[in-house]
Amino acid sequence: MIVSVDGADLFYETRGTGYPCIVPSILGTTVFERLLPPPLTDAFRFACVDLRGGGRSTGDPASLTFDVLARDLDAVRLHLGASRVAVLGYMAWGVSDAVRATWDAPALDPALLVAVGLIFVELTLVT
Repeated sequence: MIVSVDGADLFYETRGTGYPCIVPSILGTTVFERLLPPPLTDAFRFACVDLRGGGRSTGDPASLTFDVLARDLDAVRLHLGASRVAVLGYMAWGVSDAVRATWDAPALDPALLVAVGLIFVELTLVT
């Protein structure tokens, strides 16, 4: 799916059912689309988003500030038709991304993914 925001076309794919959870990535989300295990996709509807200028999205990656990130992720939330969503951060940059974006868009809830290698260990909503 494509959602247009401030001159960028953001590509995202959804997988799973349940509470909506946005998974942003500047490098592209193909790996996340393939590696989400059934226990998580049974509980969450993941929207794997290629951030502006990354993966299959257009736009200038140099314009990606925390404010722009919050607007982009909130536009994906609206496109999903969700009143609130979790934002899943992974690794150091992604976690700080997810938490910072939620400061600017109150309908986004940060989520933390703890992973060991390619084995997903825990998904905890931070409220």
